[in-house]
Amino acid sequence: ELGKKGILTGYPDGTFQPEKPVSREEFVKMIVSAAGIYNVSASSDFTDLPQSHWAYGFIASACNDGIIAGLGNGSFGIGSNIKREDVAVITARILDKFGKLKAPDGLNEETHFPDESQISSYSFKSIIALENMGIINGFEDGSFRPQEILTRAQAAKIIFETRKRLS
Repeated sequence: ELGKKGILTGYPDGTFQPEKPVSREEFVKMIVSAAGIYNVSASSDFTDLPQSHWAYGFIASACNDGIIAGLGNGSFGIGSNIKREDVAVITARILDKFGKLKAPDGLNEETHFPDESQISSYSFKSIIALENMGIINGFEDGSFRPQEILTRAQAAKIIFETRKRLS
C-alpha cells in the first residue's frame, strides 16, 4: 500500500532492502507524504539543508508545521540515520497535529520495555503514547532500543500504522 501511494519506494534493482537504515531526511519524506502535509511554499533555514537538496520541501514542510526542530545547533542532520526514539517524537507530533494522538496522561504512563532507562526524556511520552496506540512495539526480547537506527521495515510498519490512524 505504501509503495502504491509513493510513500515508500524500492530501489532501482527492484529490491526493498528491509534492513537498510533510514536517514533523517528519508523518514521525514515518508511521514510528510503519509500525512499529506507537503507545502510547496514552505521554507527552512537549517544550516545543512540547501534549497537544492531533494528533501528540502519535505523537511521545510515538517519544520513549518512544528513536526521537526532539527538537532538544536541550527542543523537538521542531513545524511544522519534516524534513531528509533526520534521517530517516535516525529510520529507523535504528526498524530497530535491531526488530533489523533492519545496522550499517555490518563493512560498507562509506563512502558513495558526493560531498556526504559535508555530512553531520552524528550521522547519518553511519545514512546508511551505510540506504544499504547499499537503503532510501535519492542523486539522479541521486549526491548525498545531507543538509540538504535530505524530500518526500512520498521519505518514501513510505523508509517502504515500512522496512516491508519490519520484516515
